Amino acid sequence: MEKNTFLRPLSKYGLPLLLLVLLFANACNNERRQRIGYVVVIKKALRTPGDIVPVKIPRVVPYVYTRTCSLDTLPVPEKKKKFLSMMLPAILVAKTNLDSTRYEVDKMAARKKLTGAEKARLKRLMKTFGAGDVQELSKRLHTFPVSIALAQAAIESGWGTSRFFL
Repeated sequence: MEKNTFLRPLSKYGLPLLLLVLLFANACNNERRQRIGYVVVIKKALRTPGDIVPVKIPRVVPYVYTRTCSLDTLPVPEKKKKFLSMMLPAILVAKTNLDSTRYEVDKMAARKKLTGAEKARLKRLMKTFGAGDVQELSKRLHTFPVSIALAQAAIESGWGTSRFFL
C-alpha cells in the first residue's frame, strides 16, 4: 500500500515534469532539426568556437550554424580546423541539394510528357536560377568540387576572421 501512495503523485506529475525537463534541455542545447531541400539539418547557433562540432570524415553530421563567432583569437592551426568544421557541413548540404535538383531536372527533361506540377516546378526553377531553358538550368545547377568551395570561403573570409564573415 505504501508503494501505491508513493507512485500516485509520481504518475500524476512525473510524466509532465519529465517532458518539461526534456523541452528545457533541448532549448538550452540551442539545436533544432529542419529540412533544407533534400537534407535534414541540425541548426545551431554559436556562442564560442568551442561550440563548433568537429567534422569526422567520412560521416559528416549536417550542422548548419545560424550564428557565427570570431575565430581570430585562436591559433592558426586550430582556427583552420574550426573553420573547416563550420563550413564543410553547410557546403555539403548546398551541394547535395543542388545535385539532387539537377538530377530531378535531368529526369524531367528526358521525359516527353510532363505533368502540370512538373512544368510549374521547372518554371519556378528556371526563374530562380535565371535560365531560359531546361538545358541552361541543368548547367546552372552544376556544382563545383567541395575543395574549391572551401578554398574560396577561406580566402574570402580570412579563415573566418573578416567582419563580413561575422
